[in-house]
Amino acid sequence: MSERLIDSKDFGVLAEELIKNGGSFRFQARGSSMHPFIRDGETVEITAVDPDRIRLGDIVFCRLAENRLVLHRVVAIQRTAGMRVFLLQGDAHFWNDGFVDASQVIGRAAALLRQGKWVSLDAFPLSFYARLWRFIIPFRRFIVQMVRRIRP
Repeated sequence: MSERLIDSKDFGVLAEELIKNGGSFRFQARGSSMHPFIRDGETVEITAVDPDRIRLGDIVFCRLAENRLVLHRVVAIQRTAGMRVFLLQGDAHFWNDGFVDASQVIGRAAALLRQGKWVSLDAFPLSFYARLWRFIIPFRRFIVQMVRRIRP
């Protein structure tokens, strides 16, 4: 597989085109918003997803306001005006991104390259840790504060 560097605007257009045509793509994640589950620099594989099959805990690649691309976790699903909308949040964030509709979702993270091996995000242990992490969302701020007090 060849590597190409492109700017984020072109990347979003290319990503949407690949998914629309039934393909998948891989890219190197940047930033720490999904830490500890997706680390800065890890390669993530994005595949097409039917919006009706998106579940709580899935990590979706989508376009937010002002064409900002994010790879964040679905922490809530609601039905508004007959369509599903998804509340997204980075695993390392204490705040959410707000709700997005299906038209903003480009694809779903299916696997990541960790320590030279492809790991499915649906397989144990990552799927278990993801469910646990989602469950403790209301307590994470408190947990982080306690850990900071304990560590010198």
